Amino acid sequence: IVARKIEAENYFGTGYFSVVVQALCKAGDIDQAIELAHKIKSPGDKIRALLNIAEHMADTENELRASAFRAEAIEVAQLVSEPVAQAETFLQIASALSTAGEFKLAREVAETMVGPTRKEFALDVVAQNLAKAGEIDQAREVAEMIVTTSIKAKSLEIVALNLARDGEFDQALELARKTQRLNSLSINPEVLSKMSHLLTEAGE
Repeated sequence: IVARKIEAENYFGTGYFSVVVQALCKAGDIDQAIELAHKIKSPGDKIRALLNIAEHMADTENELRASAFRAEAIEVAQLVSEPVAQAETFLQIASALSTAGEFKLAREVAETMVGPTRKEFALDVVAQNLAKAGEIDQAREVAEMIVTTSIKAKSLEIVALNLARDGEFDQALELARKTQRLNSLSINPEVLSKMSHLLTEAGE
């Protein structure tokens, strides 16, 4: 079956196999999913497949194997020679790692990226996931590494909202004002609205 799927590559295109791997994982046929992933030729599709398997492993509380498949995805990405394609794969991996809580590795991947814009997008994703996980100091540190003001402001807004959720309203407002200075605009109305709601809930 796997061989027939590999033969179908030219017909279905490179995005086909990661979808099949994801379906196999959901069906519980993890051995066949792994076999198919290891036979995929397209680096981008192979990385997506490996990350799908890693996500399945994490969902089934097999974090050790999940980490191994994420590491394998990084190895595949390092073999991609075309700069734009490599940046795209590293962005995908950094996002998957930070979503899975592997923040140290996600940050390392983001910092090694060459393309400045995609690197900042990766740092933004890592910062937001750190903030959502309550790692506020780390989230702010990563966000401060971003140079592009619009991307940095978006990251810091997420950090500010999570500070407010933790009851740190003074720090949250200070950070929100910093995003205002970055954008040379008023504080994001959506951020203010959410912070106001949190203040109300806290009875302040």
